[in-house]
Amino acid sequence: MVEEVSIDDAVDKVTYSIIQAADMAIPKTSGKIPKIWKPWWNEECRIFNKQQKKARDKFRRYPSTSNLIDFNWPKQILEELNGRVRGNHGKHSLAP
Repeated sequence: MVEEVSIDDAVDKVTYSIIQAADMAIPKTSGKIPKIWKPWWNEECRIFNKQQKKARDKFRRYPSTSNLIDFNWPKQILEELNGRVRGNHGKHSLAP
């Protein structure tokens, strides 16, 4: 004879079985996003980045032409420095 089981119990059992199978088959991640490391970043880059952030905050609070120039100057230097440092990273010459 067929045993009468409520439809809710049957759905719960099937759902539980699917979730258990997925837990065993699908790998889990830690949820942490890895920090992207920049091997070419050095102390000089850090100093100009800090200056640029300070100038940006000052310009945002007190917008003026002189503060805009102060904001753009370390930004341009940092971009040039980053390009130069990135370009030279990993290029070690054995020639004198």
